[in-house]
Amino acid sequence: MQIRGEEVLLPTSAVSAFPRPHWLQGRILGTLNEPVYRSHNLRVAYEDAVKLCAHEQEAAG
Repeated sequence: MQIRGEEVLLPTSAVSAFPRPHWLQGRILGTLNEPVYRSHNLRVAYEDAVKLCAHEQEAAG
């Protein structure tokens, strides 16, 4: 951001939580007697969602 011709860092922070992406539905974590991820596809979708949120936070500053 420029103010009076100088580049100035505008501090930002994320507030609250990101919403769950529409393509990541259902329960992610299992119970004590179930696996943490119920399927490989669910694990991949969860990891994609985490990467997406991290990228958006980095882009926000």
